[in-house]
Parts: sequence; C-alpha cells; structure tokens
Amino acid sequence: IVFQVRELTLEKIQVDSSGQLNLPLVGRIQVAGRTTDEVQDEVAARLRNGYLRSPQVTVIVSERAPEKVTVQGAVNHAGVFEMHGRTSLAEAVAMAQGTTRTSDPRHVAIVRVVNGQRQAAVFDLEAINYGRAPNPEILGDDVVFVADSRSRVMWRNVIEALPVLTVLSYLGV
Repeated sequence: IVFQVRELTLEKIQVDSSGQLNLPLVGRIQVAGRTTDEVQDEVAARLRNGYLRSPQVTVIVSERAPEKVTVQGAVNHAGVFEMHGRTSLAEAVAMAQGTTRTSDPRHVAIVRVVNGQRQAAVFDLEAINYGRAPNPEILGDDVVFVADSRSRVMWRNVIEALPVLTVLSYLGV
C-alpha cells in the first residue's frame, strides 16, 4: 500500500519462487527472509529515488506458504507434511501416525540446515511424551528420523518367521 497513491497500491501480489516481488516503478525486490519493515523501507527508498517526495509504504503479509517437515524411519506413514503454525517434535511424529512397533523412541533425530551446514540433534521421544524432557520446535524443511531398535527388529523377524519354522520342523526339514 502506498498511501494516497492508488496507482502504486496493489491489492495482492504473490512472491515468486525465487523469493522476489516485481513492483511497478520499483522493480524486483528480494523479500524472502526479510521482515515487512525491511521491505517497506526498501520500497519507500526506491520510490523516493525519482518518483515520490515522501512515500508512506505499508506491506502486509496476507498468507504465508505452508512450511513442510519430512518424517522418516520407524513411523507408520513416512512422508512430507505441511505444518500449520508452530509444530513440535511430538506433533510431527503424530502427523506420520506415530512410531512403529520396532521403533526406538529414545533415538529420534531432527536434521536441520543451519548456515548452509546440515546439523542433527537426537531426542528422547519417550521422555518428551511423559513430560520428562522439553518438546523441541520443528522448523520448515526439518527432517525427523525415528530410529529402529535393532533388537526389536530382530525379535519381530523371529516372531514372524516362527510359523514357517514350526511348519519346517513338522515336515522334518
């Protein structure tokens, strides 16, 4: 909104996939990762540069693109899920319909890119669920990985193989 300059006021404009806006008289402006105050100041400065004496610019974000989290590993339905508002680790795992029978809820990793570097932190989901540990916030583009318990996997494989072993021993094999 450019106060009292209807021709430069835009009802709605969408940020392109590169995080930029293309505005009349102003040109392309990088807006991704910036506050509305920073964008307002840059638009006003560009308009002051040859177009308006003292522009009053207001930028309002009407809708944000949904952020996503990827949940993988020993969960019932791994996938990429949209986050609506703040999302905790326990909520992200719940989006994947919980952990499997062979999961190791004491070893759940959050992988995140910080300053261009992939970093990981491991959390105890069991302790979180019982209120013994804080429930960390998930950020957009995080990857949550729930580990399998090796002993649980081994026992599950043995139990699943038991009927076959019983039949084989009955047949004398």
